[in-house]
Amino acid sequence: MRESICEQIDFILQGGLWEKLTEELAKFTSSALIVEIKNVDVVVIEAMNAELDRLMFKGAGKELLSISPESHSIHKVYCDNFSIPVITQLGEWTNVIRFHVRGENIYVLLKEAPSQGFLMAVKPFLKVIAHWFSLKNSTQLEERLSTLSYMILATKNTLASIFEPMSIDYYAEFLRGVLVESLFPQKIAIYIDDGVSLELLKGDNLGTPGRSGIFASKMISPVPVFYNAEDAKKLGLSFQEQNSGMSIFILPITCTIANEQSYRLFCVGLWEKYNSREILNFMELLGNIASKALEIRHLRISADERIKQLDSRSYTVAALHNVLQKLISYNEKIDLITFLLGFFSETSQADKVKLVIYNAKESKYFLVGESFGSIMAQCFDPLSETTDRKSGDSEIETDESALKLWGFKPFNDMPKSKIYPLWVENKLEGFVAIHNIKCDTQIHNYPVVFSTVCQIAARELYYKHTR
Repeated sequence: MRESICEQIDFILQGGLWEKLTEELAKFTSSALIVEIKNVDVVVIEAMNAELDRLMFKGAGKELLSISPESHSIHKVYCDNFSIPVITQLGEWTNVIRFHVRGENIYVLLKEAPSQGFLMAVKPFLKVIAHWFSLKNSTQLEERLSTLSYMILATKNTLASIFEPMSIDYYAEFLRGVLVESLFPQKIAIYIDDGVSLELLKGDNLGTPGRSGIFASKMISPVPVFYNAEDAKKLGLSFQEQNSGMSIFILPITCTIANEQSYRLFCVGLWEKYNSREILNFMELLGNIASKALEIRHLRISADERIKQLDSRSYTVAALHNVLQKLISYNEKIDLITFLLGFFSETSQADKVKLVIYNAKESKYFLVGESFGSIMAQCFDPLSETTDRKSGDSEIETDESALKLWGFKPFNDMPKSKIYPLWVENKLEGFVAIHNIKCDTQIHNYPVVFSTVCQIAARELYYKHTR
């Protein structure tokens, strides 16, 4: 007995309710429709002796609601009936029995006015319908809670990794994976916008978007925007014909750092439709988190570059301090020349370095040393006839054209060399010629460093070792 009752209750709550209601209606009328309204459409739940070509009548719900008597209260449960004009889409149904349960309605459409006995017979179904609505709402709530639980888990997993340092390619791939695992789109594409062009970075090829709509906006928020297939095609997106009835979402990932050159991403997905507020909230949350991660990534790169520059400057200042101390410590000219040649050879990592010094006793410029990689050699080869020191401007760096100006022949074995003059009181004490500089990245602004060393060396040579 108990099992029988439980089975009947389960049968009724799982949908058998409408079969039981139809059996009761058959005692009083020859045909009827049991319907509900979803959005603005009328959806058929059960039909009795009615010829129908479809089970959904689009837009008919709006018309039915407009001619229905106003509900007494969303908190009440009641059953009433009223007559209606013929709704063309539904057919010749002229009377309605309405079961109202706390803001929701089930309608029974009839072709004749129900008798009092008819109404008394169906009113007991009101309580069962109320229980059915309660079960339906609890099931929907469970589904929403399940979706919410999954979205929270997806958010937790995203937060655990999205702020880690990664290249833009890996970041886009990570973002694509989060969207695929969380939203289950049929297709997903990540486009990168560098301010000049839009290019596919990761995912499926959904065409090449043009500069229109959201893709043309300079200021956008990281919130999803939804399009139908027709509107998406106007943006330059493309997909196969079988997907033309689907919905398209675009989730911008922005980087809004003032006075910084940056880029933004567009996540474009193809799916049937989004059907819950939980999914929309997750997409908005993901858009904001991903945008912050992109900004942090950009700041980290900028900070690393600045730190690298500061390290380079710090290293350069320390190195220059040590070099200058060495320069002024030498008492012998030959030691100073050897140190200069070694410094420029090691620091520039050049193929060849030559050092030319003016000899006051001979009144000539002499090639006093040269290096070939790690090999250094001293020499004493005159480069000019007897002459006074050359005069000129105090350039910190010049090229072979200066040699001709000073009256020297360019070095045949060192084409396109850089020349660093050793000036003292606008007099040329000598110069360093360097071929194919491969300066270490730790040296910041090496032309200024080389020039500073040349100035100090020139003074040391002129004041200490000439007079």
